[in-house]
Amino acid sequence: MKRTVIFSILMIFVLAACNAPASGDQQVIRTSAAQTVIAEATQAAINTLQAQLTVQALTPSATVTPVPSETPTSTPTSQYTLTPSLTPTPVTPTPTWTPLATWTPLATWTPLWTPTPLVRCNHAGFVSDVTIPDGTVMKQNNVFVKTWRLKNIGSCTWTTKYALIFAGDNRMSGPLVATLTSEVRPGATVDISVTLKSPETAGSYSGSWKLQDDKGIPFGVGAAGTSTFWVKIKVEIVQAVFNPELAKNFCDAEWRGNGGVISCPSTNYDFTNGSIMYSNNPKLEGGTQEDEPTLILVPTNGTNGFIRGKYPAYTIQAGDHFYGLLACLNESPTCSVKFRLSYQEVGSSTVVELGNWTEISDGVKTKIDIDLSALAGKKVQFILEVQNYNNTSQDDKAAWVAPKVKKP
Repeated sequence: MKRTVIFSILMIFVLAACNAPASGDQQVIRTSAAQTVIAEATQAAINTLQAQLTVQALTPSATVTPVPSETPTSTPTSQYTLTPSLTPTPVTPTPTWTPLATWTPLATWTPLWTPTPLVRCNHAGFVSDVTIPDGTVMKQNNVFVKTWRLKNIGSCTWTTKYALIFAGDNRMSGPLVATLTSEVRPGATVDISVTLKSPETAGSYSGSWKLQDDKGIPFGVGAAGTSTFWVKIKVEIVQAVFNPELAKNFCDAEWRGNGGVISCPSTNYDFTNGSIMYSNNPKLEGGTQEDEPTLILVPTNGTNGFIRGKYPAYTIQAGDHFYGLLACLNESPTCSVKFRLSYQEVGSSTVVELGNWTEISDGVKTKIDIDLSALAGKKVQFILEVQNYNNTSQDDKAAWVAPKVKKP
């Protein structure tokens, strides 16, 4: 409607402008008429507009929902394109390499003082395996003594209230705790032993041990003083069989001293706990060189100190004799011992002595020949023994040369 009113007004102006000019009254009349028409038209347009505005004011307008603007999908193109007259050529700078100065190391720094390492109160150093090196092969149920040589590298004395304690793996019938028998001052070494028994079944076994102070606090070896030391053996199932040449399979016997079982073979002469060793070319007192298999026995030190070996059972045959040669080693000039031969019948607890002989280092050796005919048919275990004669075992290296059972 608005457009119609505006168009009517415009047409009136156009018609008025298109009329050619007239003269005189005609011009006046035409102009007056035109003005009248224009005025009427204008009034009519105004009336119409007022009516429309009134209606619009009375009629509620609808809610206008804005139309979402459309996102242009094309990129506007500039009306003007600038074309560079010259194409720039990039210049690549050439680096100038300047070598660094040669580095000269400073002189080695030497501290003005050397820090003192911390010394723990309780700390042990492992020296060696005195007996039963790692991997030693032995038969089942074999009683043996394991000895470690340790050094006190701490600052505290190991008193007799200190102890060897089991620390894990296989205990091998050993004690849980075994107290030390003497004091060990800082810097001193000591041999610490424990009596063990090999397991019944074949295989490899190990047992770990530590020390314990007088307050019950464990300690050991190694850099931190907390590591264990151990025994490692390999058990092979072997049925012990009596060998008439008793020096050949001497470790088939069970060797004991005053302090209990003595490991076989011993690794060196032990004048405190006793030892058993083998030689096939000993030099006997008086300088006699022997070429027979020989057992070298050292009894336990102290009053009535002894060492004895009990052999596997053997059934005595008619006509059997027991032979041997008894002496001290040439290198033991103060040797003074007593040899003894006994037997124990299987099933009996009675030990019967067959003979005993005193031997000193005087160049005189003793031959033995014992007739066993009275024991024919009996199953017995022979027992070889050496006892110190003057209550000390120092320098007592007793030689039992070629002990054997045979017919004449």
